[in-house]
Amino acid sequence: MRMRGKARQAAKGLDWTAAGWVILAASGALTLTGCESVASTQQSTLVRLIDASSNALGVDLYANGTKIVANQGFPTFSNYADVSSGTISLKVYPTGKTTPVDAQASGTLTAGGQYSLLLTDSGTGEATTLLTDQATAAPSGDFALRIVQEASTVGAVDVYLTTASSITATSSTSTSTSTTSSLSGLTPIVSDLAAGSTMSYTDIADGTYEIVIVPTGTTDVTTTTAYIDSSVTFSSGSVRTLLIANSSTSASNMTAVMGDDLD
Repeated sequence: MRMRGKARQAAKGLDWTAAGWVILAASGALTLTGCESVASTQQSTLVRLIDASSNALGVDLYANGTKIVANQGFPTFSNYADVSSGTISLKVYPTGKTTPVDAQASGTLTAGGQYSLLLTDSGTGEATTLLTDQATAAPSGDFALRIVQEASTVGAVDVYLTTASSITATSSTSTSTSTTSSLSGLTPIVSDLAAGSTMSYTDIADGTYEIVIVPTGTTDVTTTTAYIDSSVTFSSGSVRTLLIANSSTSASNMTAVMGDDLD
């Protein structure tokens, strides 16, 4: 994985309409989930579930024997739930059942901390990873972004955040109905992000961005190569996690969901 340090450099951008081309089948509107607002001064210990497992249908999450998330589906973020700090046992079950255990994890939680239990595919079953979330606001004028890459059918990806209309559109080929644009000359915020890996929180200038996700090394943006969200606004101080996941309904074989870590 190669990552740009503090990705505040002017993010060169896309203007999809001005270029006169349309990308629909691969585009998506990011849904902000897990958006139970969390204040930076809150001292509760918080846990949520990130369901990135296409193997799991609906699942429940139990913390030390108490259900804290019910009927969570793929690919989504649950809201945060209050739990006790200290040693914790987290178990994922099929919705409405307490056997068998689909996956589990344990750890020690710090008072005032925030955590995400990441549920992923493991063969035909599921596995879990306990992630520590950023519980403090990003610096003024910035937002903090973490990227969790679980699109195993796509492999390694490059992720771009773009703002202004600096991309050059290329002509469609006579044999294709998809209009093409080039990312050549633009710098991704992260490149070669392998499936199963995570980009740590990175501070980026706040504002409204277009998010473009492509297989690593891809410069031509088409309906079959890219996931695109054309307008996502990040406010100063906010903290977000972007989940990239498999999709059987998108031509690009991937989708993306944004989780609200902190406002």
